[in-house]
Amino acid sequence: MIKLLLISAFVFSFIKAQDTNTTYTIGIVKVNNTTAKTKPNKSSKYDKIKLSKGQIVRIDKCNKIWCKLKGVDIYMLKSSLAIDEFADDPLANKKPNKPEKPVCIKLQKINIDDDSFKKSEIFDSLKGSCITPKLLQQIIKSITIGYMQDGFATTKPYLKPQDINDGNVDIGVIKGKVENIVHKETNDTSAKIFMAFVGQKDKQLDIRELETSLEMINRPTNTQAKFELKPGKQKGGTVVVINSNLSRWWHATLGVSGTNTKDKDTSLNGSLTIDNPLYINDIFKATINGSKIQKEYQGTKGYELDYSFAFGSYLISLIYSKNSYRQGVVGLNDTYLSKGDTVGKKLKVSKLLYRNQTNKLDISSSIYAKDTNNYFLNEKVEVSSYKTTLLHISLAHTWFRGFGTITNSITYHKGTNWFGARDDNYNSKEIDHDTIPKLQFQKWTFNSGLAYYFQDRSYRINSNFFIQYTDDYLYNNDQLTVGSWYSVRGYNDSNLYGNNGWYINNDIMKTFKLGSFPSVLQTISPYIGVDYGKTRCQWDNKDSCAEAYGGSIGFYTKGKYLNSSFKVARPFKKINKDDKQTNQFLYNITAIF
Repeated sequence: MIKLLLISAFVFSFIKAQDTNTTYTIGIVKVNNTTAKTKPNKSSKYDKIKLSKGQIVRIDKCNKIWCKLKGVDIYMLKSSLAIDEFADDPLANKKPNKPEKPVCIKLQKINIDDDSFKKSEIFDSLKGSCITPKLLQQIIKSITIGYMQDGFATTKPYLKPQDINDGNVDIGVIKGKVENIVHKETNDTSAKIFMAFVGQKDKQLDIRELETSLEMINRPTNTQAKFELKPGKQKGGTVVVINSNLSRWWHATLGVSGTNTKDKDTSLNGSLTIDNPLYINDIFKATINGSKIQKEYQGTKGYELDYSFAFGSYLISLIYSKNSYRQGVVGLNDTYLSKGDTVGKKLKVSKLLYRNQTNKLDISSSIYAKDTNNYFLNEKVEVSSYKTTLLHISLAHTWFRGFGTITNSITYHKGTNWFGARDDNYNSKEIDHDTIPKLQFQKWTFNSGLAYYFQDRSYRINSNFFIQYTDDYLYNNDQLTVGSWYSVRGYNDSNLYGNNGWYINNDIMKTFKLGSFPSVLQTISPYIGVDYGKTRCQWDNKDSCAEAYGGSIGFYTKGKYLNSSFKVARPFKKINKDDKQTNQFLYNITAIF
């Protein structure tokens, strides 16, 4: 009963107005969880009610200890209230048949005790409105929503005690902070938690940063983690509790692929992944590939070692690779062996710059050093054996929408002479030095991808657009190739290449869910695709610059232990007069362990 009477006496905020008729006394609550009694004595029972700072009650009279509320038999401690005299409602003493317009104090400005709050535009539509309890409640709600949109879910605004005759409303802010980050079972901060949430303790709680850190913990496929927020011991403090489940620490694949193009050798590939080898949200992965049988005069093979770990919102990757080839060159009386290998070392660092519910912005940078050596009849070919070092800087944006996702990335590529790489001065004595391909080149690439789902989510469109631009002449490895299974399909034996060019490929796909044999066949996704590409004609690619049209049909299958794909592609236009428009076939079968 006391709660109902007391609630009826509260006002969410107060308005100080001037009038010559009467005045009344109000009390502004100074502390939370203040108390109320039905009688002002020590023996009567308290009825505890949670009140926020700034809430207002109307007072009838006070003595040294207690204040009686207006219109109800409830008493509150005088020490819990800030008491002041205010003018009464000008309509209170007027007769009903002579109504007067109520006093309106127009909102001029909202002052927030937080310089980092940048959503002042939400108040533009409120400026000039009459300050009422409803308006003040709307202001508090709008600020709260603004903080939540920025990820500050535990930051709370409140109305400060104030005089609003000047039209200014003062808002205080209690910033929610991360008091601690612990594991649910151990109640301690492990190395995995520290590496993922580094720097967040004692900072303002940002739900977006917590989600990013959780993604880093969940990078290894053997980890499934989530977090919950619990009140801390400090004012505004929150304890982030991590609960994680672990599965098998290793994963492996073994695959086979083949095609009916010139290189008809069946290729084998395999991988081994180890999750959390150092228990810091790290991943080690080894991959190997090569021909089914390494022929004496033909074949390729290679391997790659990749180790990556997270440090807060940074992801650091270290990659080592080696690829080699053997190829027979048919001479007049014999077949001569040409062979070579390329050793690559890469350091890549990426960072999440910004994220909210619909956007994600990443930046990454990498340094890739390659050492290429080619041999003919076991003699090193100095012209084509050299070191290169490439710098890449990329900015990527992902837009999440109800229909799917749109990803865009722009990358700057620069060849350097770092770490002993060959300098372009190597060819400075050549007559046509300005038209010789450069190792210290600069180029830009832009990639845009669309994954569009129909209302029936089993249908989707995948579209990818890629363009490359440079003012320099490039070596083959750095030129753009248009005509492969990854660009314009159907042109594997005869493709276009150039320093500048672009292509677009598009697939429409339907996924069927199958439940008969989930171990090997959970879904099957047939598709049909159409591609187009073009390279710009320059002096170094006059015979390989043109337009290319191609198409492909096929299907993908997915199972718990087996994935596969079967594709057929065909060119729609000849690049050279001697080309035959034949079907290209590719299959991949991968077992998962």
